Amino acid sequence: MAVDGASPVIFLPGWGCSGRMLSLCAPARAWWSVTGQLAPSSLLAELEAFVRGRLWPRVILVGWSMGARPALEFASRHPGKIEALILLSVRREWPAPEVAAIRRQLLLDPAAFLKEFYRKCFLGRKEAWRRFVAEVQEVEVRERHLSALKAGLALLQTPLEPAIDALRQSGFPLEKVWLLHGASDIIAPCRQRLQLAGTRQLILKHEGHALFLAPSVRGLTFLAQVPCPENRTNDK
Repeated sequence: MAVDGASPVIFLPGWGCSGRMLSLCAPARAWWSVTGQLAPSSLLAELEAFVRGRLWPRVILVGWSMGARPALEFASRHPGKIEALILLSVRREWPAPEVAAIRRQLLLDPAAFLKEFYRKCFLGRKEAWRRFVAEVQEVEVRERHLSALKAGLALLQTPLEPAIDALRQSGFPLEKVWLLHGASDIIAPCRQRLQLAGTRQLILKHEGHALFLAPSVRGLTFLAQVPCPENRTNDK
């Protein structure tokens, strides 16, 4: 399942989501991911075992939102295994009051909160949203256990600086890191996006949080085509 003859691509989904989100991509993404629920505490170990078990020399890691956290840690631990590190829709920090408000709403009605969260993720993507509601939403809501959701919020609230420092210290080339963000993202507003000197940064106009659906990400062909000045905006 390699993309364009490159290394295999592994997709690490965001908070409250699984790899089933990839089923909404058109055309389909030839990416590996998980369909069930994994606790944040075990995700890194599961990823390491998954890559080791397939004897892949190198992989491309795509970390979406919360999925960027284990992607960064994997890359810092195994820099020689990473062909490219693609981080989508990453917010540089989640304020404590905002996370506390999310926790309160989850306790009141987890299913209702998740459905509203998913709706916000898909803003600007009406067809994908309709398919998600019809084909994916119910199983996603059913499988999202409250304990794992709370653990995910704790992970989001953890400062990113130590993970970024570890990546630098590992010797992984920062020019192999791509930071992509949607200009219309309301889950992780663009003005609050992660920015990191030396990486390749791209702002996608008219795109929201579900950036894995964006045509510019399709097949990762942009890796070989887009120059690397920081904060370049894709007008397509």
